[in-house]
Amino acid sequence: AIPTLISLLSSSNKEVYEQSMWILGSIAVGDSPGTSSSGGSSSNSSHDLSREKSVSARDVILAAGVMNQLLRCLEAHPDNLSLQRIGSWTLSNLVEGIFQQQSHGKGGGVMRRLLRMADSEVLSYTCWTLSHLCDGPSSHIAEVVTTKIESKAPKGGLVPRLVELLLHPSWRVTKPALRTIGNIVCAECSDDSNQVGTTTDYTEVILECGAVPRLKELVMHNNREIQKEACWTLSNIAAGTVDQIQAVIDSGAIPPLVKLVRNKKTDQEVRSEACWVVLNATSCGSDSQIEVLVDEGCVSVLGVLLSEASMVMMALEGLERVLQV
Repeated sequence: AIPTLISLLSSSNKEVYEQSMWILGSIAVGDSPGTSSSGGSSSNSSHDLSREKSVSARDVILAAGVMNQLLRCLEAHPDNLSLQRIGSWTLSNLVEGIFQQQSHGKGGGVMRRLLRMADSEVLSYTCWTLSHLCDGPSSHIAEVVTTKIESKAPKGGLVPRLVELLLHPSWRVTKPALRTIGNIVCAECSDDSNQVGTTTDYTEVILECGAVPRLKELVMHNNREIQKEACWTLSNIAAGTVDQIQAVIDSGAIPPLVKLVRNKKTDQEVRSEACWVVLNATSCGSDSQIEVLVDEGCVSVLGVLLSEASMVMMALEGLERVLQV
């Protein structure tokens, strides 16, 4: 049945190719009369079993060559909004988890076009697709952050648009855009296969595209998950080079982070991630940067960490570094 469904993506009948794409997406996510893609299940074991089945089904669909046909179908009908919604949803289901397949030439172009659409649903699913890809092999991340030499598009590949979407009115778009950027920052530097002897620092790409000031804005977002992920991303940037730490300081992110930590009403997980930004900046920063951090109240954050058994040693190391200045 899978090869038949894939072949129907080339049908000239709108209802046929839309329904075929929807069915393929449903199979990939594990939907059936007895399951729900929203994650509802009677027990952890049944949820795990459902997930194993969905991963297996997804692998069968991928092995049958669905990706090329799906991308061609989306490219053939760019003005069909319902198809673009179904297609972006299906793509996100196909690449979730461990996705090792080599990307296809058309993939980057399709992603770029989908990211430029105004529809929030398409944007959300497209950003989730990119977040899954950037949680995988370095080659996938490189394709997201790289602009081809012959292209007239801005440097940074898809990152400039992802940075724009960080402040999208819908949190359903902001969250996956933020997760994608966070995954890119977490990734290790990659050897550039196109240029011998060069290495791409993914965090630098994110900084060059102006992400840090927008991350600072998200620190005070009214959605706790977005707050937490913004702090997590900033903490990874603050664990980088002196210049990367300076970008965090220059953005004005430290004062609101200190305020979050001091506020006892702050969610505990958000508070913890905010502490990590300060701890990493203190541990990796230069003497002059530490002086600024002290002026902005970071010693009080280290003091808070002294009350947490698992963080005492790191807090003491941070305080020792402050005293050395």
